[in-house]
Parts: sequence; C-alpha cells; structure tokens
Amino acid sequence: MVSGVLVQVVACLLGAGLGLLIGSALVAFTATVVLPMGLWVVLGTVEALAPAQGWLTPYSAVRNPLSGQMSAIMWAQWIVVFLLWGVALNAAGILWRKRRSFAREG
Repeated sequence: MVSGVLVQVVACLLGAGLGLLIGSALVAFTATVVLPMGLWVVLGTVEALAPAQGWLTPYSAVRNPLSGQMSAIMWAQWIVVFLLWGVALNAAGILWRKRRSFAREG
C-alpha cells in the first residue's frame, strides 16, 4: 500500500511541476509522459549510461517500491528521483511563476 502512494506522489509532483513550468495543460500533460520515458529510453540505449536509469528516471525508481523489496540503495534512488522530478521541478516552476509575475508588476 505504501508503495502505491510513493508512486502517486512522484507522478503528481511531476505533473504539477511541468504544469507550472510549461503553462499549457496539453503540452504539460504530454511532457509528463514523454520527458521521463524519453530519458529512460535514452539512458537505457547508451550502455555506459544505463546504470543512471535508476537514479534519474521515475519509471526505474518507482519499480523498486512496487516490487515489495526495498534495499538502502533502492530507497536512495527513490529519494533522488523524488528530489529531482518532484521537489526541484516544482521549485523551478514556482520560481519561474514568481519571476514572471514580478516582471509584469515592475
């Protein structure tokens, strides 16, 4: 049950962050799927970059909690993905919106 919540948290924050950054709902919705999956494919295609999949892509990181067996490394991977795709994306979106509104006012 906890694993499902973890997966949904990453998905929701990813969508919210892209929505804040992009503005257009249709483009943000599409980017929510295309960007993480595209990065996952690129990292998986280049053999030297394949180990980075678990650390940089939501798909790889959320498979771990869904497997039901979480090691310390798997938790670390999920936390890194959460920070990148959830926290950093939303922080960037909030800053972007604040700067745009400040620029309009001043």
